[in-house]
Amino acid sequence: MMQVIREKARGIVAWGIILVIAFVFTFWGVSGYFDIGGPSTVAVVDGTKINAMQIDEMYNIWRINMQKQGYDISAMDEMFVKNQIMRTIVEQQALTGTLQKLGFVISDNVLIESIRSNPNYQVDKKFSLERYKAMMASTGFSEKELAFRQKQELMVSQLHAGISATNFVLPDEAKLVIAIRDQKRDFGYSIIPAKNYIKDVSLDEQEIEQYYQAHSTSFMVPEKVRLDYVELSITDLMDKIEVSEENIRDYYEQNKQFFAEPDLVNIRHIMVAAEPGSDMAKGGEAEEQINDLYARLRQGADFAMLAKQMSDDELSAEEGGDLGWISRNDDYPAEVYELKEPGEFTKPVQTDWGWHIFQLLDRKGGSVREYAAVKTTISDRFKRDAAEKIFSNKGAELANIAYENSGSLVGVSEQLDLPIKTTELFARNGGDGIAAASNVVEAAFSEDVLKSGFNSEVLRISDDSYVVVRLNQYQPQYQQELAEAQPQIKELLLNQKAQERAKEVGLQLEQKLKDGELPNKATAAQKLSWQTQKDIRRDNRKVNKQVLQFVFAMPRPQEQASVAGWQLSDGDFVVIALNKVTAGNTELGEDSALPDMVARQINSVEAQKQIAAVQASLIDQAKIKYKNQE
Repeated sequence: MMQVIREKARGIVAWGIILVIAFVFTFWGVSGYFDIGGPSTVAVVDGTKINAMQIDEMYNIWRINMQKQGYDISAMDEMFVKNQIMRTIVEQQALTGTLQKLGFVISDNVLIESIRSNPNYQVDKKFSLERYKAMMASTGFSEKELAFRQKQELMVSQLHAGISATNFVLPDEAKLVIAIRDQKRDFGYSIIPAKNYIKDVSLDEQEIEQYYQAHSTSFMVPEKVRLDYVELSITDLMDKIEVSEENIRDYYEQNKQFFAEPDLVNIRHIMVAAEPGSDMAKGGEAEEQINDLYARLRQGADFAMLAKQMSDDELSAEEGGDLGWISRNDDYPAEVYELKEPGEFTKPVQTDWGWHIFQLLDRKGGSVREYAAVKTTISDRFKRDAAEKIFSNKGAELANIAYENSGSLVGVSEQLDLPIKTTELFARNGGDGIAAASNVVEAAFSEDVLKSGFNSEVLRISDDSYVVVRLNQYQPQYQQELAEAQPQIKELLLNQKAQERAKEVGLQLEQKLKDGELPNKATAAQKLSWQTQKDIRRDNRKVNKQVLQFVFAMPRPQEQASVAGWQLSDGDFVVIALNKVTAGNTELGEDSALPDMVARQINSVEAQKQIAAVQASLIDQAKIKYKNQE
């Protein structure tokens, strides 16, 4: 948990977060997606229809929540996220539908007990009817709808619990994993860059021509189209709307709380792992250890150094315990946010993961932004609200005019004051601008647009934009002439020859090392460098990932170093000499919590694999049809 939160606090937005959040939204909004039908149906699951408008609404909820949590979603592909949301909805409906067919049932008594024991509905660890009703009101669902969703959640949880209960891990398995996971290796290596030999290789015209003749089908230029289009966008509508200074100022004064910078703290920690109920926790050893560390800190010990040496959170320990920037929305104890001055640290704090000491490194935010800094934002908000109201009506008008004038975009352009724009040529795999949208590409190569020359229907390419397209130019598939293909063939063949030369040099170096020549001497003769590494674990972040993979795939050295060479994915060649292998320490003592922790981790991973496999099998039993498969 701490490692995941640490990554989040540093601004690394993993795509897995998209899927998790999409799943949550899907689950709590799933029944509203069905039996709407109509032309915007995007998928059908066992006869139940899922509607595109609801996908858009769920995407907006996702976007708002991500922004509230401080994520920058500007670089995220909107269509990708929507596609993930849609497919998660489909799979969730398929899964719960199949479970119901197989006889999975959640009784009212089980539901009631689940609600009463849910911490979200409790006050002072007791069920609160008032809190339950308040939470229900915040979702916008009736009690019946909320119960339906909770029964679905319990049904899936029942499946997960049943699979997880069948898993177990033997103590020797956990020790083996520890020995492998914590294994360290000493090695040296040299990377032979292919680019070093580009100047040493050459080509003649005959080689280029022979390659062209042998791979002629590789030089086919696919059919392409160029489109004319008109675009109706909220951004363009906003440019035509005026907002008064008085409106902006009044809004700022009445909503200052929305312009407060989030209160962020940069922290690090030392952790002694001991889950509640573990031997370490029951015996008090973990608390004794953390108290000893706390005493050393109070005596002036360096926090970062102590974290590197003693913290059980290995990922953060490498960085001196640094957990990055966090906010009050993150899952940390309240004591963390009470730290005031950089350098100040908490007393030992217990969590579900063990005992911790947290130290404040820096603090920022918490103040209200000045009017001048947010004036443009407020103005844009007013303009956007007004533009969104116009946008819907204009969209319907665009659809009607484009249909009534299906042989031209001139009428659409004149009546709605929208300029006619033109794309670059693009193929069936899409292009730039509006050609990056899959529905635009689909329409461009449809029979109506490509063959009949009609305007397309109105296409929504984002939350803020509609387009209508028509064919401007069609370019059939053709084969490049040799002269046109020559530059790319030349570059390809030169790179291949340089990579072959790098491999030759690498194999020569490999043989010299096997014959007993010293690495530094052997590499110096080829004007290469030799790097040595000691006590490197497989999760090391400083060594080239591919080199690390090769090192840990090599056999344990016997009387002399194990030597091997590989071609890297970029064409470079690496020669590695493995000198020593040190197994991870499994003699941890009877009181160590590590074997139990590793066993739980293995069990969790294996259970998740089995759950994923079973869910995939159940989903496959449903009849699913996507619109683009019709």
